[in-house]
Amino acid sequence: MKIIVVNKKSEFSEEQVKKLENLGDVVFIETSEDLKTTKEFYSQDEKIIALDPGVSEWAFSNETVDKIPNLKAVCLPTTKYEWVDGKYLRKKEILLTNVPKYSTESVAEHCILLMLSLSKKLPMIINGGWKLDYDKHLGNEVKGAKMGVIGLGDIGKRVLELGQSMGMNVSYWSRKSKNPRFDYEELDELIKNSDYIFLTISEGPETKNFFSKDKADLM
Repeated sequence: MKIIVVNKKSEFSEEQVKKLENLGDVVFIETSEDLKTTKEFYSQDEKIIALDPGVSEWAFSNETVDKIPNLKAVCLPTTKYEWVDGKYLRKKEILLTNVPKYSTESVAEHCILLMLSLSKKLPMIINGGWKLDYDKHLGNEVKGAKMGVIGLGDIGKRVLELGQSMGMNVSYWSRKSKNPRFDYEELDELIKNSDYIFLTISEGPETKNFFSKDKADLM
């Protein structure tokens, strides 16, 4: 079995590399340019591809899949998997794996960071060369403000928890999921009533252009 790792070898410890080598013939493709010119994909060996989104530029087309003989699996180091056509891989009996919950805490915290940056007008302060003008730069407190979360996956739930812990009034809308811990609100009302909106819905064909201009105009 050939294991093609589309990532920098330096990202792995010696122990991790040895574990991979015990499983097959390991090849590292470290840059996007190497990815475009590599011949490793086209051997007749059975192969597994571990695909880093940075090196692959968040792309792995069906046309590329069709050119790779004896491809048995595509392994993603991300929670998000919509950037690869899973249905097409399944049709070709190629396994697709991801890493559920890998980045939940990090992404949720980043959402809160962005909210606080906006509430405290940090972008304006930075653009002004860090010279405080209290008439322009006086920020808002988020305690008591309304947080609206669109999408109730792991990240959406964690954002709601963090908002609650900061004393915010939190509500959510979800296509499918429900959770009695939080207040549910119809989508248009949620957008109209929220001070801060978090779009944590999964990305894919079903949600393309989901948050349209019409939706934004409700804010």
